[in-house]
Amino acid sequence: GAGREDIQRALPRLLLAAASLAPALLAPLPALALAFDDELLPACLAAAQTHGAREDCIQVAHLACLDAEWEKAEDRIGSMTACTQAATAQWQVRLDRAQAALMAWVRDGYAENLPLLEAEITAFPVFRDAVCAYEARHYAHGEGGLIAAEACVMRETARQALRIESWNGGGR
Repeated sequence: GAGREDIQRALPRLLLAAASLAPALLAPLPALALAFDDELLPACLAAAQTHGAREDCIQVAHLACLDAEWEKAEDRIGSMTACTQAATAQWQVRLDRAQAALMAWVRDGYAENLPLLEAEITAFPVFRDAVCAYEARHYAHGEGGLIAAEACVMRETARQALRIESWNGGGR
């Protein structure tokens, strides 16, 4: 085997080789061309006639993205995370719009209820994050906990958006 002296002689060459790789390792990664279809969710919700049917839409774009990414992805965990984050962002936009519309409606006609609505809006992220932290503990081994937590955040954000949209007359 290699002795200590052999390793010491080879060390400068190894360091040089590692240094030559540094620019490639430090370069920004190209953006993923994610197969997330922004139109699936609105189309599903437009066709949904009941609250249950609207709940069935929660993962429609997310699952389609996962299906499309699964076969082509070299980094399946990264693709799963990217699909989940894209779906969460889409639901967060809906939630933000629904909350703004409801706040305006309450402000205009039911101002006495405004503190209650503000408390609910403020409490939701804390509630969601606690629910999702608890759920993630069931999958705490490996990357499962992170994936479970992200999927939970997407699902709970979607449920809150649907709940508030229903208070706004469907959010359509």
